[in-house]
Amino acid sequence: MDNEMANNFRDWVRYIRISRRLTGTEVARQTDHDNSWLSRWERMPQATILEPWQYLKIRDYIAPGVPMRSLVKKAPMRIPFLNREQRKKASEMLERARIAKCVANFTLSDKIGMNPNSWACLISIGGAPSESTIYLACKVLGLDYKELLKEVGVNDPEKCNGAAAEEHTENKV
Repeated sequence: MDNEMANNFRDWVRYIRISRRLTGTEVARQTDHDNSWLSRWERMPQATILEPWQYLKIRDYIAPGVPMRSLVKKAPMRIPFLNREQRKKASEMLERARIAKCVANFTLSDKIGMNPNSWACLISIGGAPSESTIYLACKVLGLDYKELLKEVGVNDPEKCNGAAAEEHTENKV
């Protein structure tokens, strides 16, 4: 595995983890690490090259049956790291879109894999949903995720991963 393949695999892991609503703890456990390790690994400008068994265990957990050669090619999308304010702003925009499309809180919560009425509770307390919740809500509401990112202040969604995330101190965990 070379550096480019390691970066592509890392991008795939983040993309699949967020789009399938897997927690960092679940994925990190597959490599005998904790969630903080996965968070650092996903944010590194250059992905650390793991042991071969670690790649296989992650692959078997997030995408069973998918050939490894598919996961070392470019991911379909690099999902950026959002700070709390960006996530709050995104939730407000998603709430406006939900109301405009006449989608019930319960329906949205159910379709994105949250407990019933969780969306309503999140909005009522002015919370900041996870990146996974934002991504999946965009899909359910038929919104363009990259357009939403631009509106919340992510200038170039494709470059707001890895090195770019390291440059923005407000995106640190």
